[in-house]
Formats: sequence, structure tokens, C-alpha cells
Amino acid sequence: RLTFFLEALFCPMADQSECIRIGVRLRPLVPCEAGQPHCLRVRDNVIILESDGNGSKAPREFAFDYVMDSSDATSGSFVSQERCYQLMAEKMVEHSLQGFSTCLFCYGQTGTGKTTTILGKPEPTSEQGLLLRLVTDLFQQVSILGEQVQCRVQIVEVHNERVRDLLTEGNDSQNPEVHVHPQLGVYLKHAVDQPVQSLDACLSIIEDASGRQTVASTAMNSQSSRGHTVYKL
Repeated sequence: RLTFFLEALFCPMADQSECIRIGVRLRPLVPCEAGQPHCLRVRDNVIILESDGNGSKAPREFAFDYVMDSSDATSGSFVSQERCYQLMAEKMVEHSLQGFSTCLFCYGQTGTGKTTTILGKPEPTSEQGLLLRLVTDLFQQVSILGEQVQCRVQIVEVHNERVRDLLTEGNDSQNPEVHVHPQLGVYLKHAVDQPVQSLDACLSIIEDASGRQTVASTAMNSQSSRGHTVYKL
């Protein structure tokens, strides 16, 4: 039920408290889990893993920068999609506009709510995930500043140890190749770097790429993403 987040800011001059931030989000129970005893509790920014029930093991505690409890929508401490964005991704807009590289890594086993948190639903806006909110805010801030910005989008999927470009249709295109440059670091060769001129164009590209992801049915999710998707803006 846990989705883990790591936000990294690549700037040697930044406040150390902002360079690496770790968060975890607890999703609601799904029907197949109804009636099962709860083994997780939240206390402030701590996840408490309860004992096995017979008292042979003491509860274990794990502290994070942010613990986001989204298990009960009626609770006063419920973390919505908007609040999750404010905690884990909103600062990325500021950092990007300051010229720094920043990234958000989302990890969790199947059925923990990664896709819901990252993408969500386009409508209503209250259900939009981190990526849609971040892109929207980024374009809005650029418009407010009145600056001219060149924006390019790259979306790839890592599946079965292979990199696949999600911005190309069919299997005729050459698979991207991973290379390491001594000064520039890791980069992809043969991956589409699509220019975008507007928010609508960017959202359309993200939607098209999502339709090309590798999915399969699991016990927890009938449309489970089987690969790791990387969005680069």
C-alpha cells in the first residue's frame, strides 16, 4: 500500500534540506483487502509497522521527510492529489526556472498507486497527478514571467532490460541506446526529443505516450504498468 518518492535537486549551492527529500504515500484499501487487519499506522512523518499480532515482535518505526496518508478521505489528515503535489513536486517548478536540474523518482510494487499519484486523471482537475500539475504550473509560470523558453519532451520506457521510445509508433523505429559522456553524463541516442510550444501540446504528448506503455493484468491491478517510464522535460 506504500508508494515511495525521492526528489533530488542537482545544485551544489542549494540548501542541503532541499537537495534530497524522501516521501511515502499510503493508499486506501482495495476491495480484496477489506476486513484484513491493519499493519501500518501513521504518526506525523513516521510510518509504524505493527507486530505480527502475537506480540513476538515489537512495532518498527520508519521516519521520512513526508508521510502522506491518503487511506481515508474523511480524515482530517487526508492527503489529496493537490496536497501530495504541494509536498513532493511543487518546488521542482521553482528549481527548474532557476536553471537547476531536478527529478522525482517514484517507486512501489504493483497496485500501490504509483500511476494514480504521478498521472491521475485529466478531469476533474482535483484528480490530476503530480506530472500533470507540474507541467501546468511550469507553463503558467513561464507565461507570467514573459520569457521565451524552448521546451522539449522525451518519454521512454524501460522494460525487460530494454529502453523503448514511447513517442514513436510501431516497432519500426530504432530502440534508444544508453550512453555515458565523460562530461555530460548519461544520455540516450535515437530517442525522440519532441519540441512543444504549449501546455496543451505537452499534455497531448503525455497522453499519447501513456497509451503505448506496456501493461498487463495482475492480482492487484488489471492494467498494471509493467515497465518503468521516464518523463524528461
